[in-house]
Amino acid sequence: MVDALKKQRGGAKEKFAWLLAPFSFLTIIPAGFFTVQEVANSFFIFPVVGVFTGAVMGSVALFSRSLLPKYISSALSVLALVLVTGANEIDGMVDFCDSSMVVGSSERRIQAMKTSWLGVGGLVGGFFSLTLLILGVAHLPPNSILGASISSEAFGKLSMVYLGISSKPAAQGTGAQFVDAISKRRWLSGFATAVTLVVFPLIGWRWIMDLSVTIVCTAALRGISNKLLGGVNGDVFGALNVVTDTAILLSFVLRG
Repeated sequence: MVDALKKQRGGAKEKFAWLLAPFSFLTIIPAGFFTVQEVANSFFIFPVVGVFTGAVMGSVALFSRSLLPKYISSALSVLALVLVTGANEIDGMVDFCDSSMVVGSSERRIQAMKTSWLGVGGLVGGFFSLTLLILGVAHLPPNSILGASISSEAFGKLSMVYLGISSKPAAQGTGAQFVDAISKRRWLSGFATAVTLVVFPLIGWRWIMDLSVTIVCTAALRGISNKLLGGVNGDVFGALNVVTDTAILLSFVLRG
């Protein structure tokens, strides 16, 4: 009976791998073990994960805003985001900033991303990234906190899809597997875009502006990455998520 139960659970995991794999990779939710290839094949679900992680950040900000000063509330919400995502995106941002400070070939910059030490570029980049995220959430109007948080993360994950569509890998690794998987099924990027429409009831026609911001951020970071690294890798995907997140939150602040 125990063996039958394990087999049944294994079958369920295999059946829903397309949904569980992205959550397992992009969050700390114990959804099971999946290979990078399985995660890459489910790239069209990334915005769904973003809706979840954005809801976590937004909920913490919304409920703590009435109890705490807005900057402390905002810091707690960003901390919640970092924790629920396992710090993957901010780690990618730190590594990317570190590599940008390396003088020399793209190979040297890629190698710098793989080291365990934290350089000045990574320290400064990580600090400013977290600071801008905290300031962005802190200055959101109360009625926009949840919608802006969910939208920023959903489109942040969508930007990773767009990057995979339009880029070439800088080296073999996680980024190369993502680019390969996405390039073989580009049409699913349309589905990934459609998934972000779930935020429409929360933000209305601002959805168009957020999509535009996503496209601009993707194009900008792809250009920088191509120049510095000769392509993209896993850290660039994470860095783009942070950049898009921040840009959309700040756009909400500027639009009021």
